[in-house]
Amino acid sequence: MLAMTTAWLMACANPIPVQEMSNARQTLQAAKDARAQVFAPGRYSEAQVLLEKAAKQLNDGDYYRAKEFAVEAKLVASQAHRAALIHQK
Repeated sequence: MLAMTTAWLMACANPIPVQEMSNARQTLQAAKDARAQVFAPGRYSEAQVLLEKAAKQLNDGDYYRAKEFAVEAKLVASQAHRAALIHQK
């Protein structure tokens, strides 16, 4: 019973970062649609790696780290997206 209560309290303290994961995926897709893998390959790859790390942490139950990686993945994907758009002008 104590273990179940502790697990429940831990889950409440760090909610599953559903929105952050979704935001990161959508931003990475926007970067891909802008061909960031061609125009900003370093940033695009970095964002992919960060999103993969976020997914791994999510699967491992470390929601705090998953959220951190997802937020960072969104930021880097946004930078890749902007760089791709600039190169296309």
